[in-house]
Amino acid sequence: MKKRIGTIILSCVALGVLAATSGCAASPQPLETVEAAVADVPAGLDEVQVDEGKDGFSRYVVLVLVASGDELPVESVTETLKAVGGVLPDEYDSVRVAARNSSGDRLDVDAAIAASGFDGAFMINPKMADITADAIRAFADDAE
Repeated sequence: MKKRIGTIILSCVALGVLAATSGCAASPQPLETVEAAVADVPAGLDEVQVDEGKDGFSRYVVLVLVASGDELPVESVTETLKAVGGVLPDEYDSVRVAARNSSGDRLDVDAAIAASGFDGAFMINPKMADITADAIRAFADDAE
């Protein structure tokens, strides 16, 4: 009898693990949602690279905007921020934005973000902005 109960418990645990892991595999990862939102790169950008990071207990999305030239187009920044804000999953607390040109030189993002009408960015330095999740979601909602 003891052996039978042990087998039943072990079977239930195995089924639970199987159900949990198969459910995770079927659902898209949160970062994939952001990647899909910026897959159609706006004019003036060659690429939008998406990654994620952690800072203590805070989880954030990293956006690297790769400009076609040596200037960061305001329209491209605005479009990208709105796209990300419209789909940003709840798992993320903020979005960090950086930019570079196709040669790899880092570009200032502060002027382009300010010119886009976005006022909820904390500038870590002229080349990196940190935007709270609430602020970027509100920016996307205001655009609709």
